[in-house]
Amino acid sequence: MMAPPSRAAAAAGGGGGGGGGGGSGAPADLSRAELKKKIRDLERLLRKDTLPADLRRDMDRKLKAYRVMLDGKSEAAVASKVSAKYKMVRFFGTARRCPASKDD
Repeated sequence: MMAPPSRAAAAAGGGGGGGGGGGSGAPADLSRAELKKKIRDLERLLRKDTLPADLRRDMDRKLKAYRVMLDGKSEAAVASKVSAKYKMVRFFGTARRCPASKDD
């Protein structure tokens, strides 16, 4: 019996998820902590003077892409936090008004 395609792809090394480095590009499903780690690792590698120019260029591009992704995740986290805060405030405001409007 064959495994479903998703499991077969994962077993063959395909599919997303963390771990590894893969190398095919910057996956979009990394957490903020994983992005920070990758940025730190790339910065350390770029400090070395022995890297070939083509490898240095590729790493620099990845570093810029990871920084953009981290900025987007940070902005999204702040927006989510603010949204949740004011959603709660709106809920409490309507909760106070609802009983008064029922009595009228």
